[in-house]
Amino acid sequence: MASEDGIWAGRYLPVTIANLTIIAIAAFDGLAIVAALPNITKDLGNVALVPWVITAYLGTSAVAVIVAGPIIDAVGVRRTFRVTGVWFLVWSAAAAAAPNLPVLIAIRVMQGLGGGLVIAVALAAVGLAYPHQLRPRAFAATCPSCAAEVGVAVQNAGHQTAQVEAAGRKVISQTLEQVRVRRRV
Repeated sequence: MASEDGIWAGRYLPVTIANLTIIAIAAFDGLAIVAALPNITKDLGNVALVPWVITAYLGTSAVAVIVAGPIIDAVGVRRTFRVTGVWFLVWSAAAAAAPNLPVLIAIRVMQGLGGGLVIAVALAAVGLAYPHQLRPRAFAATCPSCAAEVGVAVQNAGHQTAQVEAAGRKVISQTLEQVRVRRRV
């Protein structure tokens, strides 16, 4: 196969760059909040809602991946790619400005919809934009971003769980202490 026929050359280069860029942004952004959860919890409080920050994103992104096919078929892959990319970036910026945890969770729902659609559209674009012989290379090029996201998520999950449990124990012990003090009075 000639080098001008690869995913990094000719007419496939813009598709390759767009796909890898959006998947890398989605992978980073989906994990940035997870890594920042201890600081977010300190700033916004309400430890009991912290698991919903992750669950809201994962749940809605899973649903978005499922419903992406008919949307792509109806609207087209280019338009869907552009709209979902902007959608995801707008809600990602909104997450940074969330004033409290319930608002952050609502924003993560919207961000998850965009994140799931972005990934589905990027993968659909591989099937639509590349000829059969280049699809394995195009899918392989997107896998490091996806694998990095999963790897960091698994690594952070244990760390986050321990921090949430410790914070939860602290809240429970403070509540119990307040109850004891009230009973004495």
